[in-house]
Amino acid sequence: MFKLLLALFAVSATAYMPAVPASKLSQSKFTGERPSYAAPAPVAARSSDVSMSAVTRRDADGNPITNFEYFDAIWLGIALLPWLALLVTNPF
Repeated sequence: MFKLLLALFAVSATAYMPAVPASKLSQSKFTGERPSYAAPAPVAARSSDVSMSAVTRRDADGNPITNFEYFDAIWLGIALLPWLALLVTNPF
């Protein structure tokens, strides 16, 4: 396990080492070219403003139906009962 961890550290550390000066990674393909100062492309016209409707259901009068999350103590008691029984019958 120690060797695996050491190998992972060694492989990840190579990402932070600088490139060798003679390698292609250290040379930019834009070297020697002058920057272009041409005018930027015109901004494209956008569509109308974004509107968002999060209402998925409405009642008979057209009012939105809001769903609430609630704390269900009965379900929580049923779900925790086996774990509580294991904890009581087999204490640490």
